[in-house]
Amino acid sequence: MSQKGTIVRKGRAWYLRYYDNVLKDGKPVRKKCCRKLVDHGDRYRSVKSVRVLAADFLAPLNAGKVRPESTTPVAQFIEAEYLPWTERCKRPSTVKGYKDIWEDHVKARIGLVRLRDFRPTDGTQLLATIAAHSALSRRTMYHIKSFLSGAFAQAISQGWIDSDNPMRNARIPTGLSSPAETDAYELAAIERILALPELSATARVALAVAAFTGLRKGEVRGLTWSDYRHGELRVARSVWHNHMIEGSGTGCSTSRKDARRIPRKPR
Repeated sequence: MSQKGTIVRKGRAWYLRYYDNVLKDGKPVRKKCCRKLVDHGDRYRSVKSVRVLAADFLAPLNAGKVRPESTTPVAQFIEAEYLPWTERCKRPSTVKGYKDIWEDHVKARIGLVRLRDFRPTDGTQLLATIAAHSALSRRTMYHIKSFLSGAFAQAISQGWIDSDNPMRNARIPTGLSSPAETDAYELAAIERILALPELSATARVALAVAAFTGLRKGEVRGLTWSDYRHGELRVARSVWHNHMIEGSGTGCSTSRKDARRIPRKPR
């Protein structure tokens, strides 16, 4: 049934009262809602001048194109749907990073905005708020944006919302610091370490692999002697804390095996 809603003025703003289908205990129910349309001003002085804004907002509802799931608050979707999904389909280290981002930076600042109401400007403002309250590098802010983008991508893929990902056009604040460059050992220092007489043969091999292959710490920990065959080092697993991750660990696939050739010792 088509609705026009009721436009009312409160203080210096115009609001729309309307009915919407929302989820309650997992079931859609019809609920009376109120939404701010625009501030009162020269362009919007009367109910008639605001009616076009109300009509634009109500059009998807009247056309039946909006699902009740889209009224779910973003925070609720992340906690009840997205984070549990990452636990099933992402590396444990990735899950830990996502939970830290959520608890430390996003949860207290995202408010009660609903999935379908979250716009690129909301993403930009959220990132700006996070940056203003935390001394984070630009790389960390990219990680936070990627986390939020992943949450909306999951909502879109599961049919909770039918729109473009709002984080795609959200902007990270400018002027953020870049992460410091990671220091690397010089070849002479590596050779001195490997020449230490107290090193066992196993320790010397482990140090050489870490120094010359460019593998991550977790990948080095996951290596076995059988991974070295015919001059190639096959990186098939990684270890994070007490978790053994086979393959890439991205998405829900764990089938990738990455073969890397050991470079010759630099001269």
